[in-house]
Amino acid sequence: MQVAKILNNNQVICLDDNGKECIAAGKGLGFGVSVGDNVVTDKIEKCFSIIDEETQTKFRRLVTEIPLEHISLADEIISYVKCSLGKSVSDNIYVSLTDHLSFAIERCKKGHILSNPLLWETKRFYYHEYKLGMIALDMVFHKTGIRLPEDEAAFIALHIVNAEAGGTFDETVKVTHLIQDVLNIIKYHFNIIFDDQGLDYNRFLTHLRFFMQRLKENKTYASKDSAFYQVLRSEYPNEYHCAEKIKSYIFNGYQHEMTEEETMYLVVHINRLIKSDS
Repeated sequence: MQVAKILNNNQVICLDDNGKECIAAGKGLGFGVSVGDNVVTDKIEKCFSIIDEETQTKFRRLVTEIPLEHISLADEIISYVKCSLGKSVSDNIYVSLTDHLSFAIERCKKGHILSNPLLWETKRFYYHEYKLGMIALDMVFHKTGIRLPEDEAAFIALHIVNAEAGGTFDETVKVTHLIQDVLNIIKYHFNIIFDDQGLDYNRFLTHLRFFMQRLKENKTYASKDSAFYQVLRSEYPNEYHCAEKIKSYIFNGYQHEMTEEETMYLVVHINRLIKSDS
């Protein structure tokens, strides 16, 4: 591999044998070298090949601003997350999670603890990602001796969810608030307490997450079966009334008019949810 650009004493941009650009990191890797030199491969600790150009530009800037140890640690966590999820995630996680993790470690060193107002919701709505966040805290402790608080596991979980959905962190927070608001509408409409370990509850959460993904992409279900919609409306009037409240909330908050098909799916999920909690 050849050096294409020197970022600092520890990071260089290089070209692999196929002419593809990557960011190589290692102690002293960029010291005393020039553009066009061959990279000393024995010094490479991490090599990042990020396809998305915008993300790569952000990552280049980031690696010059934070310690190499934090970059390597974040990469280990991201590799573990990818393996655990068993699917690809957005390259943006290399920027968002690495930046957050480094900042969290530096804050904790100074005794500045940042509480997460979405800790409870994250544990409920994204339990698998939250557990990965807790494992990440163990990895941080093992590498640095710093024990980050549980709030950070929830922050990490939201970054993972964001990478899964391919959106922004703010969008993930927005979706989390929406899920909580919709659940509250159902909770107070029927005066029930949810079994958050139940299958129907988790099915409903999945339905809401997919609904929000379609909302973000401006996709809707077209109404195909008005007759069945009318049957559901008459057979489950209370569930339908609750769905209408949610429909109004979605319209007022997100300027999206739910179709009959979307409302129908919502009625069915609400019916299952309240049956399992009755």
